[in-house]
Amino acid sequence: METYLVFGFFIFFVCLIIYSLYEDTKNNTWNALVAKYGNIPEWAHSISYSDKMVFFKREHEKNFDYFNSMKVARLENGIEFQPTIVHFVLKPLFLPYDEMEEIGKKNLFIWRRTVYKVKGTDILIGV
Repeated sequence: METYLVFGFFIFFVCLIIYSLYEDTKNNTWNALVAKYGNIPEWAHSISYSDKMVFFKREHEKNFDYFNSMKVARLENGIEFQPTIVHFVLKPLFLPYDEMEEIGKKNLFIWRRTVYKVKGTDILIGV
């Protein structure tokens, strides 16, 4: 009986992980960013990342969505976002500073973060 219970919990958690990865791939806001900024220049790769929560939303949306535990590198010409094992199905992206406009600071989760508006879109991103 205990074996079936453990096996049932295992199957449940595997399905939960698969569902969360599937939901990651359907995120329209992140996919719009990747479609425009998914080609990372060869020089833009960093060797020094910090793991951060990355917040993003469309201007008409009330709340920010986020990906927990993304590798973020602030480089000279922009910000590079690399997924970690938690979000391995996501594609990385590089946002150049000249394509972003800093619109201020906002308390997101428990930290004060810089919020940028991606030029030519209605997407806000908080790092």
